[in-house]
Amino acid sequence: MLLKDKVCVIAGAASLRSIGYATAEQVTEALRKQQGLGGRLGTHLVYAGHVTEAQLGKALAVQFQVPVYDPATQKPSRELLERLPEGFARRHLVLPLALDDESGALSLAAVDP
Repeated sequence: MLLKDKVCVIAGAASLRSIGYATAEQVTEALRKQQGLGGRLGTHLVYAGHVTEAQLGKALAVQFQVPVYDPATQKPSRELLERLPEGFARRHLVLPLALDDESGALSLAAVDP
């Protein structure tokens, strides 16, 4: 594991603990499983039932300082959906959310940013 990856794991674990979603013991248990089996820390926490996918998403949003996308309340416009090729969106697991007319920047929701 690279140093930057270790820093991300520590930051992610700290986010989960600071928000109150996981205890230090639960994170330690998940880290042990991750070291033995590989995979992502969050996946082990969800699989063990310590956090929900929604809680993990919120903690990752805190860690990476990005907003959480809620498909129940946020729907992309038909225009944006038509502008992004469906094959690209499916291949990269992204969904267009907004287009800045001035800069041309496209905001995307991503399954795994």
